[in-house]
This record gives sequence, structure tokens and C-alpha cells, in this order.
Amino acid sequence: MPKNKKQKPLRKKDIYAIAQGWRDRLDIGRWDLRVDLSIPAGKDKRNGPNWADCSRPQLYHYITIRLRKDWRKWDRRWANIVIVHELLHMALTDLYRARGNHKQFRVAEEEFVHRTAVALVDGWGEL
Repeated sequence: MPKNKKQKPLRKKDIYAIAQGWRDRLDIGRWDLRVDLSIPAGKDKRNGPNWADCSRPQLYHYITIRLRKDWRKWDRRWANIVIVHELLHMALTDLYRARGNHKQFRVAEEEFVHRTAVALVDGWGEL
């Protein structure tokens, strides 16, 4: 994760604006989006703290994104990538519902989502 050296520290309003802006850019405005910075993202059994996580209920288009507790230290590019990554998970919810619980599919999907997030932020720029 790149450190925020030359930029001003990220603020809550920066995170909210990034999340809403990418939701609009990705044309997934039908989803109600909440960014909860009061509870840090969970932990991965293999890699320790997640950069972020998201929750998606089964019956309604609503998502909550939580970030790792050190999010204020991130540079703006990394914040964009992490948020886009979570929003892409949200956009693929219908695919989750159709696939069952196949571990191999999950790994491939995780790699796809991250590569796509990097490409979008690098291609369209930061918010």
C-alpha cells in the first residue's frame, strides 16, 4: 500500500465522495451505498487485516463498505482502488447468487476484481 506522503491526510468526506463517485461511474446507482468507518474491516485467515470488506444482503440492493482502521494513511490512489474493488464485488452480487459456493471460482473472481479496480482507477483517474 502506498503511503500518503505528499497529500493531505484522507478525511471521511474524501472516502464518502470517492465511494459515491465510483458508484456513479460504474452505473450502479440502484444500490444504496453506506461507508461505515466506525467498524474496521475484518481479517483474512491467511493475510491478516483486510484492506476493506463489504456486506451484501440477499434480497435488496444495499451495500456497506468497511475499511481497514489505518485508512487515513492511504494515498488517494490506493483509497480509490480499494473502494472500486469493493464496489465491483457489489456489482457482481447476482453472479455470487448464481454460482453456489465454489472456492476456485472465488479465488479467480478476487483476482479479476482487483485487476479491474486498478485498471479503472489508473484509466479514469482518481476522484
